[in-house]
Amino acid sequence: MLRKNHAGEQYLARRSIRELPATIERLEKRIDGLTADMATLDARSDDPITIGGRACNHKDAADILGHRLKSLPENVHETRRVPLGSYRGLAFGIVLHPLGAPDAYLEGAILRHTSLSRDSHGPRAVLNALDRLAGGYEGQAASARQDLAIAKAQLRDYEARLGQPFAHEGYLAELTGLRATS
Repeated sequence: MLRKNHAGEQYLARRSIRELPATIERLEKRIDGLTADMATLDARSDDPITIGGRACNHKDAADILGHRLKSLPENVHETRRVPLGSYRGLAFGIVLHPLGAPDAYLEGAILRHTSLSRDSHGPRAVLNALDRLAGGYEGQAASARQDLAIAKAQLRDYEARLGQPFAHEGYLAELTGLRATS
């Protein structure tokens, strides 16, 4: 039984050593994208919202966005992404779903989205969702950094374990000897 566990551990180590580099690369790209988008949001914090090529302040954005949202179909047969404009330097829009409420999204180096309420997905809800998305970049980056540190530590641990002899070989031999003499 103990040797069987060792073989399973070696299998897990080999598989993880093969898969973790891709995970690490994906997390590094996500962190880079989040960092770039945070820099854009910070640098363009005073920019007006642009809807359909028309710049407007935050107050007027709800009216202009409301007119744009009214022109969209209520029901769609397949998921459809609708770009609406620019928010602090990042593209924004909504994703219409055949079943369920739409999502609001912000897109720069990476794409982030959040669901809108099934009952309330008007212009104010979209603008509030964009504010929430913009405010959540730091938390997402911190979480990705933590996941990256864990993945790197796991890779180091698995590389150190791979090919190591069975740690309890002496104990296993002793137990086997006791069983053979009884």
